[in-house]
Amino acid sequence: MRIRNRVYVMRLLINCPLNIEFTKAQEAACSPSHFRYLHFIYTRTTINTHEVMFIKSGIGKVRANAAILAGAHFFHPDIIFDTGSCGSLSGNPVGSIIISHTTYEYDLSGFGMPDKKSRIMKIHSGFDHRFHDIINTYNQRIKENSNKKEFFIGIQACGEFIIKEINDKMNLRTLFNADACNWESAGVFIGALTQQIPCISIRGISDLADEHAFIDFKKNINNTLSLLYRNIIDFIDQGIILKVKQIWCPDIIEMCI
Repeated sequence: MRIRNRVYVMRLLINCPLNIEFTKAQEAACSPSHFRYLHFIYTRTTINTHEVMFIKSGIGKVRANAAILAGAHFFHPDIIFDTGSCGSLSGNPVGSIIISHTTYEYDLSGFGMPDKKSRIMKIHSGFDHRFHDIINTYNQRIKENSNKKEFFIGIQACGEFIIKEINDKMNLRTLFNADACNWESAGVFIGALTQQIPCISIRGISDLADEHAFIDFKKNINNTLSLLYRNIIDFIDQGIILKVKQIWCPDIIEMCI
């Protein structure tokens, strides 16, 4: 973080796994140009004095982790965002936005879906109890604007399985109290925290992680992502991210590597 003309300026690195997620981020940020660094495509823009870099990682934890490490080396960000789509585990409807500072990497055992929770699965990025207060204040501010969406504070379950069976969905919900599931959050969080950079996940629900997941994903993904990235831009523009950065406490990070 730096000061320019007496204004705090932050650098934000935002991971967008899929082509469509990166494209929707470009549209929301009005940043059509793209460039290449190593294997990765990225674009850069400025939002309310803050310097923002969107990077396209590709699908999965390994690619996400590699993109974050490359982006951190190239861009030197102050905070990192995990973004994209996710499936709902807790009943939040399609189009909802989940903001998380905790994710569980549930597929570490190598034996498929877990039957118990292990300490090494939890990745807590180090924000204290004030995180909820900041997000709730932001939500109160935007309630009267029909073009903006409140953020639900929740937990992401990350693993490279397609969740479309009710038993798998309930298992993740019961074991981890998770609100949504995706394939990249753990890779982003580990990449960021090993570099001592705070990170949060902001994702839009594209399906309900049930037997209709494939159909719902295809039907909803465009609208879900357009709404998601417009709200992420607003979140940055409103200056909330500076408050979030100020409550990062590296000493409460939970991560076993």
